[in-house]
Amino acid sequence: MYFSIFWYLFIFINIILDLFGISYYNLPIIIGYFLGLTVPLTIIFYLVQTIWTMYNRDWKKFMFHQICMGVIATFFYFLMY
Repeated sequence: MYFSIFWYLFIFINIILDLFGISYYNLPIIIGYFLGLTVPLTIIFYLVQTIWTMYNRDWKKFMFHQICMGVIATFFYFLMY
């Protein structure tokens, strides 16, 4: 039952993409492009938060979050390359 729902969803997405002139073979390139955008955005957010933490001199509050953001950025980096 779930397979048929996903199949109809897949066909619907293909029809939408055909309306915009995007072929199915370009879909992984588009998905990879948006996934690739998450890497610089994550790194920029990581640097901004590091500067904000240094400005506030409140290391204990944000240290766990810094480590988590670093792990996420590294994961996305190795996911892409």
